[in-house]
Amino acid sequence: MSTKIRPQPGRMLKWHRQISYWVIGLCCLSGVGWFALQVATDQMPAQLKPWWLAHGVTGLTALVILGAALPQHVIVTWRNGRNRFAGACCLLCLAILAMTAMMLFYAPETFRSTSFWLHSAAGLLLCLMFPLHVIKGKISKQAALRP
Repeated sequence: MSTKIRPQPGRMLKWHRQISYWVIGLCCLSGVGWFALQVATDQMPAQLKPWWLAHGVTGLTALVILGAALPQHVIVTWRNGRNRFAGACCLLCLAILAMTAMMLFYAPETFRSTSFWLHSAAGLLLCLMFPLHVIKGKISKQAALRP
């Protein structure tokens, strides 16, 4: 009879964690690329469409991954008081990104510039906070395993 090692409460399963890293990483890379190209050209030529599509697909996928992480990771670790600051910053950034992404598509043109800059700022902050959240979580896990 084999015994499976159960992850500690709040720890994401390996496959979920790895998919999260890849999708959020690709979203950050495509977003930074898109931001740089958009600011440099101040328009959306046809050559930029692959960046825009990659960023949109990875952004939507990141929201699905977040939804799957809420019950098993976010709520449990919040209740345990672990890694709250970086996790809350990531959640706030993701909420702002979701709202501003919708505004970029559906709000009147008068909100476009504000939405773009809010989306860009929240995205850049997430690119910094998500790795911090991961590293801080790994450090706290190692500290908990020490006798």
